[in-house]
Amino acid sequence: MQDLSRWEDDRYILEIKGIVEESTLFGDKLRLIRSISTEIGRRSLTIHDTVENYGFRISPFNILYHINIGFPLLDESSELVLTSLKTEPYDEVSKNNLKDWNRFSLPVKDFKEQNFLHTMIGDDEGYTCAALVNRKLAGGLGLVIRSSIKSLPFISEWKQMGEGDYVLGIEPCNTKIENRALLRKHGRLPMLEPGDKREMIVEIGVLEGEKEIEDFSKKVKDTVSSNRG
Repeated sequence: MQDLSRWEDDRYILEIKGIVEESTLFGDKLRLIRSISTEIGRRSLTIHDTVENYGFRISPFNILYHINIGFPLLDESSELVLTSLKTEPYDEVSKNNLKDWNRFSLPVKDFKEQNFLHTMIGDDEGYTCAALVNRKLAGGLGLVIRSSIKSLPFISEWKQMGEGDYVLGIEPCNTKIENRALLRKHGRLPMLEPGDKREMIVEIGVLEGEKEIEDFSKKVKDTVSSNRG
């Protein structure tokens, strides 16, 4: 792990960087280089990942960023707002509740988890946009997630409104969350050729106040509308 914190003119950048390798004898060899950065006074942090196949065989490459949100940002007043072109339920329970994928409730006894796959749209800068917003909390508060559309074209939503297990997962990913054998069968398993790299950028930040929430919601609506023609 490296500490790369530094001054850049009058800005102080806080950054750490590390490397993790996943390898097996006669098998896949992948290297993850990750940096996490922010700066003094900034209300967001950025995860910058590069994954390289440093082996000699083509390798499967699935990646998902688990970002889980709970109470008090998550409650019956919350709304999920994102640049989704298409929303697919994972199972029958989710299919039966598809119309409420972006709305939430108080904790429910014996709640059956729901999962949705969102095919995302990029904004003018090439980033997907998603936020859980709660207009009744602290004058309006939200958690916003931006990720690179080129390498993370989907968001998997995990909705769990159970008692004691009350959470929403907003998870940028590069494919459907499914068994690799099924992904391969359906032609949805991402692969990395020897020497190939993939770069992922995920930014997690805060929306504060009604105006920031409304500006974000309008941007999402305009992005989706323009892509639907």
